[in-house]
Amino acid sequence: MEHIKLGVAGAALIGAALMIPPARGDQDDDGPFKAKNESGVAHTINVGGFPVVASDNPFFLDLGTNGRRCVTCHQPGNNMSVSAASISDRFEASDGKDPIFRLNDGANSPLADVSTREARRDAYSMLLTKGVIRVGLSAPANAEFTIAEVVDPYGYSGRNDNGDELSLFRRPLPSTNIAFLSTIMWDGRETLQKGSPGAIHFDLAHQSNSATQGHAQAPSPIDDATRELIVAYELGLFTAQVSDAGAGDLRKDGATASRLRSSR
Repeated sequence: MEHIKLGVAGAALIGAALMIPPARGDQDDDGPFKAKNESGVAHTINVGGFPVVASDNPFFLDLGTNGRRCVTCHQPGNNMSVSAASISDRFEASDGKDPIFRLNDGANSPLADVSTREARRDAYSMLLTKGVIRVGLSAPANAEFTIAEVVDPYGYSGRNDNGDELSLFRRPLPSTNIAFLSTIMWDGRETLQKGSPGAIHFDLAHQSNSATQGHAQAPSPIDDATRELIVAYELGLFTAQVSDAGAGDLRKDGATASRLRSSR
């Protein structure tokens, strides 16, 4: 059995990207949501009968207890994810009190001091500089390794009830182009069914509840009808880059790979 030593908050830092300018966007009445990014413009559409900014869909509603919504970490202006730069803008605008800044997983440690603006800047430094959320996980029971030592500069790993939780920091995955997926989550832990046409639908319904109870701290599971509405919205989302600062219009000269059109 392999023994592993983990450093930097006992974390596998996954999906940390370079800081980029915040994406800003707008939506035509019946067309795509247009978002500027560091290399040009991307379009997002929804073919499931919803607008991209579907304010009445549970994806955009407060279903928990801490102000978090699915859209808190999956924003149309950031191609259905978030960027470190846009999170930094939200910190400045809210003094670090926007719903994305919550101790349970937005902070480096749930025990961090958030009593002042500067304390919050320190507490949420991983989120602010890398756009990553803390995911507290224990080594699985069937792991082919044991954890021999943990070095956590934020002082939290191992301080859960069972003394075995690690802090892993991960960028929220884009909730778009999901129809092409075969697994759910970075490590596939929400991939509960495989090999059937309805597997991704089932997994997304389960994940919508897990995220609501975990990230939004909902005290009770969300009902099946709410899960179905979230999944229907997510499965209808598609995003593609349509212009590039260097290459220009990616749809010219007959190119169709990025030609997104809404069916609404």
